Amino acid sequence: MKRIKKIFISTIVITCVLGSLTQATLFSQLTTKDSWGVGVGATFNKIPLPLSTFSLPISYLYYEQGGTDFNIRYMAFGFDGFIPVPGVEINKTFGKAPVELSLGAGGFADLLIGGHCGITLRAGLRILGEYELNLFAIPYGTANSVNYSTFEAADVYSTIQFPYYGLMLSKHFDF
Repeated sequence: MKRIKKIFISTIVITCVLGSLTQATLFSQLTTKDSWGVGVGATFNKIPLPLSTFSLPISYLYYEQGGTDFNIRYMAFGFDGFIPVPGVEINKTFGKAPVELSLGAGGFADLLIGGHCGITLRAGLRILGEYELNLFAIPYGTANSVNYSTFEAADVYSTIQFPYYGLMLSKHFDF
């Protein structure tokens, strides 16, 4: 069952990436504004935060290709601040500066170390066109095949449990 779940999530992520690359080619004629961003935050397993039994630092780097209706965001999470985990997301921004609402959905896959994959749902605010405060949820995915506790002193990261959440603050740059 675990293997089927892992294949299912991996197929979704690979399909999203290939579909996004194809879509990016189609969007290239329609691009309004491309941007990129970098940020930091934390993941946790319960809301409200004081009830959480674990928290893991996260870094974030993304390139966002602007389209006429939706944007495609190619991203890399840095779990524990440094473990690179690529992902892709389709998002929509509502409103105008100084405060915009951004909603997105996508997926990621830790293909390098632990085999952990997941589906992302994100809601955030872009303030003054420069800063983003994002809350994201990973409602479903596959557990890691490598014990992440080998990178940490505590054993709380041995098996990822779903759902889990994250909070990130990032700086947004336009090209």
